Amino acid sequence: MNCVYGFKSDRLLDGKITAEAERITTVASDLSTETQQRTAAIQSEQQARVAKDNELSESITAQANRVDTVISDLSDETNNRTSAIQIEQQARVSADEALGTQINSVKSDLSDESTERKAAIQSEQQARVQGDNALASNLNTVQTTIGEHTASIQSLSETSASQSDDIGSIKAQYTFKLDVDGYVSGYTSINDGDQSSMIFRQDVFAVGAPGKTSLTFVIDGEKVVMDGASIKDATIESAAIKKLNVEKINGDVANFLRTHITDGFITNAMIGNEIKSDNYVAGQSGWIIKK
Repeated sequence: MNCVYGFKSDRLLDGKITAEAERITTVASDLSTETQQRTAAIQSEQQARVAKDNELSESITAQANRVDTVISDLSDETNNRTSAIQIEQQARVSADEALGTQINSVKSDLSDESTERKAAIQSEQQARVQGDNALASNLNTVQTTIGEHTASIQSLSETSASQSDDIGSIKAQYTFKLDVDGYVSGYTSINDGDQSSMIFRQDVFAVGAPGKTSLTFVIDGEKVVMDGASIKDATIESAAIKKLNVEKINGDVANFLRTHITDGFITNAMIGNEIKSDNYVAGQSGWIIKK
């Protein structure tokens, strides 16, 4: 068996041949007392492994891992005083799967027995191909906690594709979420090649032109407010209109409680009771036509 340069040893055990290399490097400064420990450390851990298992269908797997950590710690028995930066990487490949992941995190903690005080930023990327399925994702999270209150912002970009029995599927998706003490808002956009959709979860959604203080379009709760609208064609089952100005009205039936017509031309009219002039006084002035 040919070894990758740097492998420490080759071992033969129960039909399994394994080549493995591992390196851990630590640079640390440590000052301890009876009551508290002060530590600053930089640690890098790297591991590479290639294994052949004769008992498991002659499967071959190659894997490499690396973890880099920078940490400062002034914690004692009752108080957390830490800040850490960590980068975790993994690459693995076999006959039918290839996987690569990377997780970057930045965390700070000043919590004590009575109150949590935490802030964290984390980014996770993954690329995976397994058989006829492929997935790529990028997840980013920003989160803060003070006491019982937590706020977070999370975004997920994801694409996937698969092929099975000449029937393939492909999808692209983006999700943006804001969460404050469990009250979640945001939106999701999905495209599967045949149909796309974007769904918003907001109490107020508004659109306005740059440099303008007014908003052209507003959704506030269950109400839609438009400051000026041009609708070419519309079908409305029921409408309550405070003031209406129109050039032309076409319809089969119109019901009005009271109508004032300045000037009108009526080809045919059906009067249910009577029609009279506006100055009609019985026996004195005006006119009236009864049914």
